[in-house]
Amino acid sequence: FTLKRLNKKCPVLLDQYSSLAWFLLFAVQSNLVVLKKTDVHKKLGYLSLILLVGLILSGAQMLYGAMSGYDPNWDVGYLRSRTSLIWGVLHTSIFFIIFCGLGFLYRKKCICINV
Repeated sequence: FTLKRLNKKCPVLLDQYSSLAWFLLFAVQSNLVVLKKTDVHKKLGYLSLILLVGLILSGAQMLYGAMSGYDPNWDVGYLRSRTSLIWGVLHTSIFFIIFCGLGFLYRKKCICINV
């Protein structure tokens, strides 16, 4: 175990923990809306901004690490798996930013839910 190995794992760990926290926060906030506790929902919404920044930064670090480590001697299978990782992180990051942006853009509009 070395500090260099920890630094390589840090973006991945940050991304995993940020993703988990965001999914938990999403579930909690959805339930708060159903329970009509929108004041708590709005306060927790600001926490998602911190998670958004963490996910963007860790995703960018993962993309950079995956793309900068290219070796022309990789076999086709490893190259495809690496490309799949890059596309997975890239499209997830783009859609996450879009959906969070839409959520903040439309946060003032009331969406009525009949329960």
